[in-house]
Amino acid sequence: MHTFTLKERIGAASNLLPTAIYDAFPSVLFGRILVISSRLGLFESLNDHPQTPVELATSLGVHGKSIELIVPALEAAGYVRRKGSKFLPAPQAKKWLVQSSPQYLGNFLAYIELLHSHWIYLEDTIKAGKPPSTYQS
Repeated sequence: MHTFTLKERIGAASNLLPTAIYDAFPSVLFGRILVISSRLGLFESLNDHPQTPVELATSLGVHGKSIELIVPALEAAGYVRRKGSKFLPAPQAKKWLVQSSPQYLGNFLAYIELLHSHWIYLEDTIKAGKPPSTYQS
């Protein structure tokens, strides 16, 4: 999700920037935000009509403060865009994350969510050389 500026790219290439932090945390966190947003129907709701964060929270039945944190992250990543005080899906989301689109990938995101639930056992799998029995159920 993070696009490095020229200074950051130079810093990373010179080993002056701790790129491991950018690799380890933001992508995992944003991946969860994207998957959850899709599962909650956020892109569908915005595709029906542009909404403010408060309206979106109401239409999704979620806490308003949560939407106030999620929507800016989705905007920064180019999945939603602002039109006045309201948000609507950006072209990237309209094409890939709105169910009526022929290129809809929401089912694949649901599969990624399933993988997320199993990746919690990755360390145990690495140590034992096989997944725990809970992974197979």
